[in-house]
Formats: sequence, structure tokens, C-alpha cells
Amino acid sequence: MKKVFIEYIAQMILIVFSVVLGLYLNQKMVDYNQKQEAQKILSIIYSEVKDNRELMLDWSPYHQEINDNFKKLLKDEKFTKGFIQDKTTLFDVLMTRRTFMTQPLSDDAWEIAKANPIISNISFEERLLLSKIYNQQKSTFEPASKFFDVYHTKGVNTVEDAQENLEILQNFMNELAGRELLLMQYYDEAFKRFELDKLKE
Repeated sequence: MKKVFIEYIAQMILIVFSVVLGLYLNQKMVDYNQKQEAQKILSIIYSEVKDNRELMLDWSPYHQEINDNFKKLLKDEKFTKGFIQDKTTLFDVLMTRRTFMTQPLSDDAWEIAKANPIISNISFEERLLLSKIYNQQKSTFEPASKFFDVYHTKGVNTVEDAQENLEILQNFMNELAGRELLLMQYYDEAFKRFELDKLKE
């Protein structure tokens, strides 16, 4: 009787151990798959950040150049008179490309990732930096929208208001350039931290 009882206990322990081991291995497999999926998502986000950075490397110096020239021209009476006669002078004189950056920075991969619970498998430091980047992307071009709102305002280049409005436009341009510099700092940090130069094209 005692022997049967011991065998029964041993079988029970073996069954419990097998179940626990099975659950443990299954959870390990789930964790592994989620980490692999998180890495795939991260890879897509990294690629998006890299593409956005390359776009800004092209446009940010151009915007800074516009801003620097604008500051100088504010003191030039000929520039102000030209603006009063024809407000498109602003684009003729300042903008060699005739506009600001026209292609928007992408955030599709990040928006999809945020809705996926797998993002919890990405380290806090990585999520924090990516969040800074994408939040800065959203706010960076707000001054450009305000710039065009003022530019398209009726009477923006009247004799009475031209100088003041030029100063307002230059302030928006200055703000845009400053926000882009901060965005580029975040991009450069990501470039080093995530080794974006090693990403396959």
C-alpha cells in the first residue's frame, strides 16, 4: 500500500512538473516570438527614421540659409520696397527652390507600432528617443504653416504693414530653423544609437 502511494505521488509530481515545464517552454517561445516581432517592427521604424533624416539633411541647411538671408534683408530698404510692389519677391529673392520642404516626414511605421502591444518589448530608452523624434517631427513645421497663413493674408505687403509683416515672417522662419536643428539632434542621436548606417537599403 505504501509503495503504491509513493508511486502515485511520484506520478503526480511528474505530471505537475511536465505541465509546468510545458507552460514555461510555451511562454519562452511566446516571448521569443514577440521579441522577434518587436525587432521586425523596430527595423521598419529605424528605416523610416533613416529616410526622414536623409530628407532633412537635404532641406534643413536650405531652410537655415533662407533664415540667415532673411535676417540680413530685413535691413534692406530695397527688399522691403520690392515686397511692397510684389509679395512674390519674397520667394524670388530668398528661396532658390521657390518653397519650403514639400515632402512630409513619414510617421506611418511609428503610428502602427504604437497601436501594437508588442511595442512593450522595446526598451524604454529606445521608445523614449523614438517618441522624442516623432513628437518633434509633428511640431517642427508648424511655423511654416503660420508663415504661409500670414503670407496669404490680404494686404500683407501694404506700405503700412509690410515691414512689420516681414519681421513676423522672419520670426516664423527663425522658429522653423530652430525646430529643425533640434530634430536633427534627435536624428543624429538615433543614427548613432541604432546604427542606422548599417541598415540595408
